[in-house]
Amino acid sequence: MKEPSKKEQQIIFAITFLLFIAQGFFVGIHHEPWADEAQAWLIARDNHTLTDLINAVRYEGTPALWHVVVKLSQICGLTYRFFFLLPLFFSSIGVLLLFRTKAPWYWKVFLPFTYYVAYQNTVVARSYSMVFPIMMLLSLTYEQRKKKPLGFYVTLILLSLTSSYGIVVSGSILLYEYIELIQAWMNKKSEADKIKVHYLVISTVILFFIGLTVIPPADCKTIIGGDRHGILGIFWILTTTFAFGIQSPVMYSIVAVALIIFAVFYFKRKLICILVYVVPLLGCYFFIGDNVWHLTYLYFLGIFFVIHFRGKQEDCCFRMKEGIVFLLIVFQCVCGFTAGFMDIKKPYSGSEKAYELIAKYREQGATIAATDYLATAVQPYFSENIFENHQGKESYYIWTAHNNYSDLYNCSEEEVAEKLKGDVIVQGKNEVNIRFDGYKKYVFQGEQYYKFGSAGCLDVIIWVKQ
Repeated sequence: MKEPSKKEQQIIFAITFLLFIAQGFFVGIHHEPWADEAQAWLIARDNHTLTDLINAVRYEGTPALWHVVVKLSQICGLTYRFFFLLPLFFSSIGVLLLFRTKAPWYWKVFLPFTYYVAYQNTVVARSYSMVFPIMMLLSLTYEQRKKKPLGFYVTLILLSLTSSYGIVVSGSILLYEYIELIQAWMNKKSEADKIKVHYLVISTVILFFIGLTVIPPADCKTIIGGDRHGILGIFWILTTTFAFGIQSPVMYSIVAVALIIFAVFYFKRKLICILVYVVPLLGCYFFIGDNVWHLTYLYFLGIFFVIHFRGKQEDCCFRMKEGIVFLLIVFQCVCGFTAGFMDIKKPYSGSEKAYELIAKYREQGATIAATDYLATAVQPYFSENIFENHQGKESYYIWTAHNNYSDLYNCSEEEVAEKLKGDVIVQGKNEVNIRFDGYKKYVFQGEQYYKFGSAGCLDVIIWVKQ
């Protein structure tokens, strides 16, 4: 493929960027935020000092950077209706940084429209939306890390502030820097690495203290998200991230093994480096839970690898390997388009329609109760907490063992009915068949979308006392 001139590439990139903004806005304006998005919005909205904000976020098991950013956006006038503009802003920065990387020009045209960029981290407003621009910034600072280390280590600190997974990835990259440093010392090259030692130590100390901030309080209820696929979980994770979701252990294992074999041939160099970067993250997924919403880091590490560790010899074998990578990128574009189309066509969560019904009864003085965390999705549409049984009357859900409705789904129907006395009861999911005698049931449909299909029900169910 003949490479366009620099001027032609600039025109192509400008068109790509405008199309990316347009599709992100169009899908985002139709997106109904779900509980995880609402939770961060409420924590930021209802805590007015940095200390209060950090203390509230400790129950979330994540650094507070995203919540601080959300708070600043609220101060600047961002409304919940346009919450999607925040992740769109970060993704747009990521696309601009991508254009400056050394990736092939045609990758730069297609990568912005892949699933994790175009949909999951641009439409859904979560802290993971910051990962793409930071990973692209890492791509720009990576090659210059020995001559200009400051930008590289600052980028790692920023990555660690995105989530607990970001801490794991940053720590893994720092670990390899230590390995390289030890190798340099053994080869009598320590003099050239004195500055690197200082940056390494300072970054490690900072990372350690960031890690301390994500340790939840003693009364926090353990949060372990995701499914468990047993010993084959690693194969499921790899397949789901880079190909598509398959439920058959035989099939996703075959696809994963094929991906691993291809990666070994594609990355003839730096295999040890890649293992050091990836194994801790895979272990985190494997032991905590292989949740599809947390695979963002693995995907962008993969993109980082193909940008920096690809071969250079342009023979027939090289072109074939590049073609396979490009096909995987195009496939992810199809996934991104499909998920966006489904989000436009059907509600992602049933929260907005549910809000209209709840508001009507609330104006009449009805008491309102919640049965689970997912009911939080309706809270941002109100200026204050609406649930009578929320611990401490906070609008957001507090992940504590003492939360008085944390374990309702472990109770019998009679026990649930006894505990909840509200005139209106908001049930955030329909996984367990709970019924309330004397109540009328309203169902507002919602569905999480992952690549080609559903990843979970997000119906909001309203029970109104008759």
